[in-house]
Formats: sequence, structure tokens, C-alpha cells
Amino acid sequence: MNFAKAVRIIPGTFVLLAFLTQPCPAQTSIGFENPDDTTNILEYRLPDWGYRTWDLGFALDGSGSDAVSGENKHISNGLITHLSTDFRLFRENEKRTGILDVSAVGRYRRSHQGTEIRETSDHSLAGAYNVSGRLNQYLGEGQFFLGVLGNVGQGYEESIQKFSDADEARRFNRNYAFTIGPSIGWGRMRDVTPLIRAQRLSERLVALDRPPLTSNQVLQIARVLATEHGYRAVFDRSARSFWRDVLEPLLEKDNPLSPYEIFYLRDVLSEDIGPRREGVELRGSFAYGEYGSDRDEDEDRHYYRVPGLSFHWVRNLSFNH
Repeated sequence: MNFAKAVRIIPGTFVLLAFLTQPCPAQTSIGFENPDDTTNILEYRLPDWGYRTWDLGFALDGSGSDAVSGENKHISNGLITHLSTDFRLFRENEKRTGILDVSAVGRYRRSHQGTEIRETSDHSLAGAYNVSGRLNQYLGEGQFFLGVLGNVGQGYEESIQKFSDADEARRFNRNYAFTIGPSIGWGRMRDVTPLIRAQRLSERLVALDRPPLTSNQVLQIARVLATEHGYRAVFDRSARSFWRDVLEPLLEKDNPLSPYEIFYLRDVLSEDIGPRREGVELRGSFAYGEYGSDRDEDEDRHYYRVPGLSFHWVRNLSFNH
């Protein structure tokens, strides 16, 4: 390339790079229009919602072989069955928040191996269950509440080996765990992250040259955003159902959202703005628990008692702080 041609190309390339590196107007226009007005944060109330799920699983696996090598013969077969179940119940509103989780699993395994000289059979049975829960209940219309959490679980495993030329060998292991924790307190602590995300959604609408959300719409959409993990627990294609309920109030018959606008609005969940809470809470609690195991002939037991006192106070000075 000669010098004269380079002189003509370099200025044009510089102008193109300068244009491409300019900030996008939509990005620079995003921000809380009035970050000091925290009225919505103070007026936000938890939605009355909940979900329950029940999962059941079953598996059956079998195998077998019969091999001959010269005068030696070897046989092998086995069977494994597996059963599991899990039930979860969640409920949240301004009066109470509670969750209950019940799960159980069982497994049976049988195998047999042998030659013309020695045979071995093995049977094993294993099972476990666990029940855990937590509940906060407010008394009347005031700020006092009662709380309780608990957990109980137990497991069992047993195996028996039999040999054709010896006595059988038996092993077992039992274990358990138990916890109960009552509490009493005053105050209320709310997660206001959904409210702030709803406000960010309004600012993104402004960046798309659409009208912002009204104060009531922000509160309404925040209550849907607060239930996002419930959609993931219940639906296989949770994003489709969740964003339909979030964006449906924003859709206008004459001017619906384009696919680009929908993806742009959905990106609000990727913003690192939380968790954000608001309120004050004083809680006194006491926890009692025990756990132990029996392995063959050995027994082991442990106990604990834990009093607790906690105080939390969170104040959002603005949407930014």
C-alpha cells in the first residue's frame, strides 16, 4: 500500500471507530428518575401466594452374566430397586410465612456371584426420611409474631453377606437427627428486591420510548416478581409462564411489545441489585437438638441447647442506597 492511499484510508477508519465506540443512548438513559422517593418501598406489601409440589421417582435395574473359561464357570446376577418421594408446601403473605418439606428414599439391592468352588450372596436394604418446616405467624394486626422451626430425620442401612463356606456377616447402621426451635419477636422485615426490580422495569420502558409504570402498576408487578421462584418450582417452562404474567399488564393492543423489547425487559433479572430488605426485627429464640447413630454394636448420642437473640434494622435511604 502506497503512502497516498494510506492517507485516504486512515482518517475514514478513525471516524468509523469513533462512531462505534460512542455510548448507547438507551443505556445511559436508564436510571431511577427520582431515586429519593421511597414511597413505594415503604408501601410495598408481601403478596398472598404459595405453591405445593410432589415428586415421585422409581427405578429398577437388573443384570446377569454366565461366563465359562476353560473348566471354570462364573455366574453373576443382581437387582437394584430405588424409590423416592418429595413433597413441598410453601405459603407467604403479610400474616404468615411457612414452608414444609417431606422427603423419603428407599433402596433394595441383591446380588449373587459364584463359581464351582465358592458362592457369595449379598442383600442390602437402605432407607431414610426427613421432615423439615418453618413458620412465622403474626398476632392480630400488630408487630408481634411467633415462630417455630423444626427438623426430624432418620436413616437405616442393613447388609447381609452369605458365603457358601462360612457363616453370614451382617452389618447395620441407624442414624437420626432432631431439632426444634421456637421463637418470639417484634417487627417485620420484608424483601423489597422485587419492588426495586419493578421500578427498574419501568425505567427500561422509558428507555424504549414507552410510558413509565404508574405507582400502582409498580406495586402490582412487584408482587408477581416476588413469586418467581415459585414458578421455577412448579412449571417445566417457568420463564414462559412467569414473564407472561409480568408483562401482560404492559401489553397494549395497538402497540404490543416486540421480541427485542421483551428480551430487553427480561434482562432486569440479571441486574445485581439485591437482596434488598426494609424493616426492623427483634427476635429471641431457643433451639434444642439431638442426633446420634447405632453402628453395629456401637451407640453414639449428642445433644445441644442454643439460646439466641438477634436484631436487624434495614433502611433504604433511596433506590440507589
